[in-house]
Amino acid sequence: MLDPINLPEEGTIDWLLSKCWEIRLGDAKLALEYAEEALWRSEQTNDVLNMGRSMTFIAFFSFSQNQISEAILLTDRALSLFDSVENEYEKSIVYVLRGGCYLQIGDYDRGFEDILKGLEYGNKYNHLQALAIGKYFLGNHYLETHNYKLATQYYEETLATFIKMEDKSGIATTIAGLGNIASHIGEKEKALKYHYESLHLSKEINNPQVEARNLHDLGVIYESLGQYDKAITYVKESLVIRKDKNILQGVISCHISIGSIYAAKQWFDLAIEELQISIQVALSISANPKLVKAYKMLSELYKKNQQPWEALEALEKSIELKGWVVGDESNAKLKAIQALNQSEQDKQETVLQKQYNAKLQIAYDKIESQNQHIIDSIKYARRIQEALLPPESELKQYAEYAFVFYRPKDIVSGDFYWFSMYQEQIILACVDCTGHGVPGAFMVVMGISLLEEIVNEQHITEPIEILIRLDQKVRQALKQDQIEGSNNQDGMDLSIVRFCTNKSKISFAGARSSLYYVRADEITEVKSSIYPIGSSQYTGKKEYEQFELDFLPNDVFYMATDGFCDQFGGEDNKKYNKPRFRQLLKTMSHLPMQEQYNYLGEVLQTWKKHYTQTDDILVMGFKTLLKNER
Repeated sequence: MLDPINLPEEGTIDWLLSKCWEIRLGDAKLALEYAEEALWRSEQTNDVLNMGRSMTFIAFFSFSQNQISEAILLTDRALSLFDSVENEYEKSIVYVLRGGCYLQIGDYDRGFEDILKGLEYGNKYNHLQALAIGKYFLGNHYLETHNYKLATQYYEETLATFIKMEDKSGIATTIAGLGNIASHIGEKEKALKYHYESLHLSKEINNPQVEARNLHDLGVIYESLGQYDKAITYVKESLVIRKDKNILQGVISCHISIGSIYAAKQWFDLAIEELQISIQVALSISANPKLVKAYKMLSELYKKNQQPWEALEALEKSIELKGWVVGDESNAKLKAIQALNQSEQDKQETVLQKQYNAKLQIAYDKIESQNQHIIDSIKYARRIQEALLPPESELKQYAEYAFVFYRPKDIVSGDFYWFSMYQEQIILACVDCTGHGVPGAFMVVMGISLLEEIVNEQHITEPIEILIRLDQKVRQALKQDQIEGSNNQDGMDLSIVRFCTNKSKISFAGARSSLYYVRADEITEVKSSIYPIGSSQYTGKKEYEQFELDFLPNDVFYMATDGFCDQFGGEDNKKYNKPRFRQLLKTMSHLPMQEQYNYLGEVLQTWKKHYTQTDDILVMGFKTLLKNER
């Protein structure tokens, strides 16, 4: 808690909340402390009104730190409190804030609905903060969707309100928005004037958030003018501030802009690296509108860098996300425009607006049809892929002795499991192909086909020999040895085991994929070769190694791709990581196999929370299948 000596004796909660708003963008950490102190004091006296107001401010800071789910929960609680005291005035700002949260993650229907409701209450009770922020959010949205006329209208109304409130942070932020509009419509000199004016004001009032925004946007303008060195300097300065203040939406934008500048300078590898960083951050906070932009740009870069499969995968993701985002956006935009016009023009829609809505609906229907056609094709590919995998009925025969935990990231997967029986021998393979989605699915089809040929037709069952033959055939199929200087890194990581149903020995070999086993409550990792299957980056002879292990009655063995370990989540949005995964296997090893399967699903969901799945996930577990135990 804050030191009460430094706080006024009378009206403490009102003072805290007033100060909280005043310094919200200049010193967010201290402002949050004020809001939390106000909430604590309100709870001590059961002051429902100020409890709701305090929660609203805390939600604002959660929103600014991209903790969207937390912000939505806080606004829900605040609305319940204001409902209990029938206070529509305070509900106006809460609805606006919750609407901004939904817009941030691309849920346009709920976003517009909340903001419109907040503006309705704001107009009714003259709540200037709600009116300013609500119209600012709408201005931002229309700027991002290239409706510059509406964006200008809402920014100008926002600016007038902030000037009336004498809110310098709001003024600086809105001027920056007007600068972005000027830049987009080609008025570069006017845009530079706006941004330098906003930058000067943000520094004057010590507002790093607006300062960072202006630095980034100046960089974008200078990129458009071909002044790349100046552009990269400004954007990197912005990135430093945004990382320091944990402004993740801004961090995403900076990495996308740096990637764009590198691409303009023909530095494709560096550009791809920046976009991959932006995508990782965007996935961690479900920033879907920015993901659409990043994936589309990444697809174009892969194409220029002669990486067609990667280009196809990125394009697939862009189309899939755009179908979801644009669909919601178009529906919500139609509703919002109609509602706003009804409110502001005495519910009389002009002929021009009807024409605009009709054109928008036609465009939306066309996009929806194209996206549905693509998604239907990918779903058909999934049915083909599923037909190649061992059937579920066959897996159920071994439910007491084994499980396969299989969670594709996309409609089709780049991971696959495979097993075969030949003369009392069981061969199991856990395979992670390059990429996921459509490119990964192509590799899966090839991988299954080659394993069928090697094991079931050529009757090769030694794991090390299977790896050697598989590597040769993948390299031949992808012509990785025929093109001099090829940068084709497509291939597979896999672990493969063989055991006989009448023996207590197991043979293992792996290509960048370990085998784990738990014995006497201790877990052991049998590490694989460092070489993958395929990939033109390894020009010398690859060395694979085979291990012979005892297979005791109480042993439990595991093979897994890297998807579970690489999943982002937890309290700090970090990777699950390998040590934690090893401990998970050890912890659950005593459970029946079906319960282990269920436990993995529960742990994954708890860890992942609301975050998007990072990669395809495959975990295989099995214990002894000796005949005398069946």
